[in-house]
Amino acid sequence: CPMLGRQRATGLLYDPMDATLREDLAWYLEESWRWPFGEFAERAQQLEARMEQVGRAFFAALFATAAGQQIFQPWNVQDNYAKQLSLELDLTAEQLAGEAPTDRRLFAALSLPWELLHDGRTFLTLRLRQPVSIVRRLPEPNVQALLQPFTPPLRVLLVTARPDETGFIDPRGIARPLFAAVEEALAEGQLQVEFLRPPTLPALVARLNAPQQPPIHILHFDGHGTFGPQGQPSFAQDGVRFAIVGQGALAFEHEDGQAHLVAASDLAAALGQSGIKLALLTACKSATSAEDDAFSSVAGQLIRGGLDAVIAMPASLLVATATKLVQCFYASLARGTPVPLALQQARQQLHADPRRHLLQRQRDRPGAPITLRDWWLPHYYMQRALDFQPQAGAAPVAAPVAAPPLSNFPAPPRYGFGGRARELHQIERALQRGQAVLIHGFGGQGKTSLACEAATWLSATGMFSGACFISAEASSGGATWLLASLARHLGCADGHFHPDNHTTALAQLRPHLRQRRTLIVLDNLESWLPEAHQHPPHKLTQSRKAAKVRHTYRQKLRASAPLRQQSSQHEEPHPPHKLAQSRKAAKVRHTYQKLRAFAPLRQQPNQREEPLPLPPAALSALWDLLDGLRAAGAGLLLTSREPSLPDPR
Repeated sequence: CPMLGRQRATGLLYDPMDATLREDLAWYLEESWRWPFGEFAERAQQLEARMEQVGRAFFAALFATAAGQQIFQPWNVQDNYAKQLSLELDLTAEQLAGEAPTDRRLFAALSLPWELLHDGRTFLTLRLRQPVSIVRRLPEPNVQALLQPFTPPLRVLLVTARPDETGFIDPRGIARPLFAAVEEALAEGQLQVEFLRPPTLPALVARLNAPQQPPIHILHFDGHGTFGPQGQPSFAQDGVRFAIVGQGALAFEHEDGQAHLVAASDLAAALGQSGIKLALLTACKSATSAEDDAFSSVAGQLIRGGLDAVIAMPASLLVATATKLVQCFYASLARGTPVPLALQQARQQLHADPRRHLLQRQRDRPGAPITLRDWWLPHYYMQRALDFQPQAGAAPVAAPVAAPPLSNFPAPPRYGFGGRARELHQIERALQRGQAVLIHGFGGQGKTSLACEAATWLSATGMFSGACFISAEASSGGATWLLASLARHLGCADGHFHPDNHTTALAQLRPHLRQRRTLIVLDNLESWLPEAHQHPPHKLTQSRKAAKVRHTYRQKLRASAPLRQQSSQHEEPHPPHKLAQSRKAAKVRHTYQKLRAFAPLRQQPNQREEPLPLPPAALSALWDLLDGLRAAGAGLLLTSREPSLPDPR
């Protein structure tokens, strides 16, 4: 549908939904998936069967009149691949300003689910050929319809807010499918994804106002949203308090991780004149408005604030729905598909696969997928046409930056990494605040895998320019070994770099760390700790049995297994004076010496000797170096079996 010269019809509109149907649809989206069995499942199925009937009622409300038919018939037979149906309130400037009488119920028309439009054969938004995009336009008289120039690459700013007081949702639930969908476009440099860290409103304002930073085209907010009706404050199902009544709000974070509920009007003021073209809000009720004020929603305020287009949700949104929507939408957008059509293609995918998340009622039985037909949920608001296609004669996209280097990292888990969402979120927060992070626990619990996953993710998403993995089990070099490994990672290990001079070496690394913020993963730190700290004295000296356990533990680590197996075939070793008295004993002693001499030859080339604990002076030098690296901007992620680290300084 061209922006200029489009066909237009005005007239009175009746509401095809009564109060009961509104409540039923709200229950279907908000509650039905919580109890998908018994009479609740039957009620949900009945509502799903009524959706076609509701869509026909909406179609009749728009096109049953003669004026509507004059518009629909010629428009429907046009041979355009994609069509747009724009819904706009016909109000004057005086009516908008409240200077002329207006039936405020007209504002509620934009919040109706027009995506359910059904012409008797199919839903218009689900047609494979000539799909129809429902576009909502708010009455803004000063909007310019001219296309704004676009210079690639397409830049997306992702704001993932997870305040402490709200229900926890995996922060990577949206980000990972987004990256997977645009992987090729990222590699080619056609699209860039930037993470806002920390996810606070001041950080967002600072990023948008930074003159040295490139402009943002798409703002994607992934988090909690609310709408507070008039009256006393209440609570949402996800725990977000409706501290703001009468308008929508989004839950950002404060610096300390607490919730910062930002009113829609305040957010619109912060984003005004920012150059953002599209806001994608995967947040509950981000398109919900009061019946008498279409601008009370977050989407309405952003449109009034100057954004070209907004995709928002009029009700609560399942995480599984948001994940599928984001993945399909960005995949289409990366292929050059226009925004309205990309949203329609994502909508069609949601309809084709109504399965959402798994529900497991009993632990000993497999879970069953929840089905929810919420494909009609996203609402699209547009005031100006969006065109993210490079103009003719535009300069080619610069070569993309190489992937962040990851040095010396072990192979990833064979079957991938799953879970630990809370721990990954805690690690990210602590590193963002400049803190050193220690992951401790028993052996085999996945400390190394967690640290590697955190380093890989934080490097891929731009928090660090790369990561260097250093295992304390590989050497007893301490600070010298760490400096040498880090210099090789940064590419400055030349003839002028001497890692044994810690002060000079650190001074040489500082400018490299400022240019390339690096995350240092120091694994198995207990290998460098004193033995007294590895095995607490109060536990090891309680009895002789405990001392024997300690001795056996050391023998397992340091002695040769074949030697112990050979000696176990004989009786207890004889004293030296007895061995000299017997040829048999001498033969046994000779065999023992042969095995002892042969032991180093049996070591494989990839086997390393067990590192020795660092003396107090070397341990102090290591702590000084770690403090210096953190002050230089490096991130520190340590793993150890011990919950605390000794500091001999």
